[in-house]
Amino acid sequence: MNTSTPKFLVEGLRLVSVCPACKKDGKTNVHILKSDRQTGLVHVTCQTCSHTMMAFLEQQRGGVSCVGLITDLSLQDARYFLDRQCLTADDVLLAHETLTTGDFLNTLLKPPCS
Repeated sequence: MNTSTPKFLVEGLRLVSVCPACKKDGKTNVHILKSDRQTGLVHVTCQTCSHTMMAFLEQQRGGVSCVGLITDLSLQDARYFLDRQCLTADDVLLAHETLTTGDFLNTLLKPPCS
């Protein structure tokens, strides 16, 4: 942690110090992916069983709230997807249209536009 890491986030990291898979305490590598004054997103890897977790921490009046999700994303994967553009409604409609037409395989194999 560096001096610019919000205090609530440092305190909240105790919530993700126990692996949800193997229950080992204090055997995790924690990487802060994104944070601001009230929220933080972290990637956690257990040193014992190698399971990974993404956790969202939020400062509340009474302390810190944490929501975690076991994942197969590596730290590099998490950083990659964090920097990607969000899906739009048009992206979802295009996916639906593509999957529901009989020509799905041809659409999938069509060369990209240049």
